[in-house]
Amino acid sequence: MRLFHFAFGLTVGLLFVTAYLAWQGQQEAQGARKELEFMREQQRLQTSAGAVAMPSVASLSITPPAPGMVAPAAPTLMPNAQGVYQPVGGQVSAAPAPLAAGTVASVQPQAVVPRPDEPPGPPPLTPLQNKILNMPAIAKVKNFVKDQSFVVLDAGSNKNIASGALFEIRRGNSIVGRVKISDAVEAEECIADVDPKSIPAGVEIVPGDDVIQVVSTF
Repeated sequence: MRLFHFAFGLTVGLLFVTAYLAWQGQQEAQGARKELEFMREQQRLQTSAGAVAMPSVASLSITPPAPGMVAPAAPTLMPNAQGVYQPVGGQVSAAPAPLAAGTVASVQPQAVVPRPDEPPGPPPLTPLQNKILNMPAIAKVKNFVKDQSFVVLDAGSNKNIASGALFEIRRGNSIVGRVKISDAVEAEECIADVDPKSIPAGVEIVPGDDVIQVVSTF
C-alpha cells in the first residue's frame, strides 16, 4: 500500500514538472515572437522614414540654361526639423545677359599693380653710366697707398701707358677716382698719382678696380 502511494505521488510530481516546463517553453517562444515582431516594426518605420526624407530625383526639375547663360550651381540639401531634405543657402547671382548677335565684347585694360612684397627694380642707367660701363679696361689696380695718394697698376709701356697720361678708376658703372701717370713707368707696371678731390665721399679705391680712359668731367 505504501509503495502504491509513493509511486502515485512520484507520478503526480513528474506530471507537474513536465507541465511547468512546457508552460515555460511556451512563454519563452511567445516572448521571442514578440521581440521579432518589434524588430520588424522598427525596420519598417525606419524604411518609411527614409523614403519620406529623401526627395525623389523626378521631383527636382532641372531646366537647361539658355545659350550664353551660366548654369546656376546645384542647391545644397540639408534636413529640417522633421527630417525632410530641403535646399538651403543664398540666392545664386544672376548671370550676365547674353550679347546680341554681331556684338563684340569690349575688354577694359587693367593697370599692372606691383605686389606689395615685390622690391622695386633698379633705376635705368643714364647715358654716362652706359658709357662708363661699355668703356674697355686698360689696366687694373694692384695696390692703393692711401696715405701717399698713389696707386700701382698692372700695366705699363706694354699698353702704351706714358708718363703724364690721365685715366679714371671704374667700379661697375661708376667712377671712383681719377689718376695721373707718374714718371715711374715700367714695361708691365706703373705708378699713378690719385687726385683726392675726384674720389666720392665714403668711397675708397681697392685692388681690382678697372682703369679706363677719361669719360667724366669734374
